[in-house]
Amino acid sequence: MTYLYLLKKSIKINSIAKFKDRPIWLHFFKFLANFIIPFFIILKFKPNTITVINFFVGFLSILLLFIFNGSYFSYSILLYTIYNLLDCCDGGLARFYRNKTFFGKLIDSLSDVLFFSMINFSLALYFYLKLDNIYILIMGSVSSIFICFNVFILDKFSSLVRWCNKENKNNFQPYIRKKYYSRLFYIFEDLYIFGTISLVFLGENQEVSQKILFLIFFVHTFNFFSNIGKHIYFGYKFLNYNKK
Repeated sequence: MTYLYLLKKSIKINSIAKFKDRPIWLHFFKFLANFIIPFFIILKFKPNTITVINFFVGFLSILLLFIFNGSYFSYSILLYTIYNLLDCCDGGLARFYRNKTFFGKLIDSLSDVLFFSMINFSLALYFYLKLDNIYILIMGSVSSIFICFNVFILDKFSSLVRWCNKENKNNFQPYIRKKYYSRLFYIFEDLYIFGTISLVFLGENQEVSQKILFLIFFVHTFNFFSNIGKHIYFGYKFLNYNKK
């Protein structure tokens, strides 16, 4: 199979979602991923292999923030960008092979929550040491915890709704994030993904860097509280049944 054939097939398979059903950054990165996926197919890489490779890409991105006194900050953000790109490749590769598994979803989710919480905290610590602003460290640390709890809320809610549906013969939506107020949460994602990437272009502009960091931390924090509120509201509607 030639590269062009694989490219056309990858675009066909991975371009199903409508624009309104994803954040802007995800549309952009999934489009770019289509040009990389054929190389992985030619090299006979499996989706879980890409996920494992991406875990080490994320680890190296975090590590580069703290060596040589920040000299490799730009490379760290570049690896952050590559992480997001490869994160689109493993799913696209799984769809190409028609080999999407729950185990693949598990390790991909674990990798994501570890990376995004740790890179968020690492940026907070890096800029705290650089700018000596304790509020950056506090907000960054708290919002990193919120990133982890957001995933916990989503997964706990979905598992309880599925359980409740099974026992009470209901058909409530287990994942409400994409069904209710989804555009608001997509805006949140675009802000912190593009905001983090933009840090590499600011150089020594510390004032703008701080504002972008506070925006990223605020977005994660607001996302957490709005996520809790939304899931409690729909939890009351979907889960207010007796447990057998």
